[in-house]
Amino acid sequence: MRYQWIDEYLLNKRSVTKDLQSDWNWIRYQIGGKTATSQTLPRSAHRYISSFMCFAPADDPQVLCLVIINNPTGVYYGGTIAAPVAKELFLNILPYLGIEKDPAVVEKERQEQEQKEQ
Repeated sequence: MRYQWIDEYLLNKRSVTKDLQSDWNWIRYQIGGKTATSQTLPRSAHRYISSFMCFAPADDPQVLCLVIINNPTGVYYGGTIAAPVAKELFLNILPYLGIEKDPAVVEKERQEQEQKEQ
């Protein structure tokens, strides 16, 4: 049994941050997701776990992806290093499964192309 409040919460998480949203806009699919960055113990070790969980299409999930990076070097934020991995996976998986692109985005792009041609 699916709980409506869970569906509403996940659908409202389509854009985690403005940066992540703008980076994912060109993928042209409705995707829901959440980033996470956790510091492990002991905190003095400065070790992290970065992750990103996402699903598509957002309104009828058929694909779920969880990327976990344990103790990354350098930048350690989930939205910066884990989300791009999921993005590359989705760019291959979604077309292969025949999942349609977001119709609203496709229509908007078509209209913008028509305006450029005029």
